[in-house]
Amino acid sequence: MKIDMNYKFKNLLNKVIREKLMDEDEETGNPRRDEWGNILFKMGGPFTLRKICVDVLIASPPELDDRTGRPRVLSSDKKIKRYELLRRIHDTDGLVELSAEEITLLKSLINRKHENPLYVGQAFDILDPMESAGKGKDEEPKIN
Repeated sequence: MKIDMNYKFKNLLNKVIREKLMDEDEETGNPRRDEWGNILFKMGGPFTLRKICVDVLIASPPELDDRTGRPRVLSSDKKIKRYELLRRIHDTDGLVELSAEEITLLKSLINRKHENPLYVGQAFDILDPMESAGKGKDEEPKIN
């Protein structure tokens, strides 16, 4: 399935969400701080599906073993597959062809890494529009 990685996330007022970037000193590379020692941030470009996918593939939360609860070490094959997916998503100008397995992986990683339902919901809508369209038509939504 072809997915548009340039999708821009929006807030509840339908305004594009922008990235929040740490303001760095150009000479040292250290974060700039205000007079109270707080790190300063600046607004970047739009927060896109490409950004969230690259982010979760690079810094994916550890998968936990169901029996022990300990982090599972990924095999080198899985790491290489994730790297190849990361390169395809990062290098695209827009549309990227994703398999059902890759979409499932991205949805799982996004759900585990991001708590914000605005990001998770929009990402799921774009990554798997058929599943999102079929949800909740005949049943009452369950909110935990």
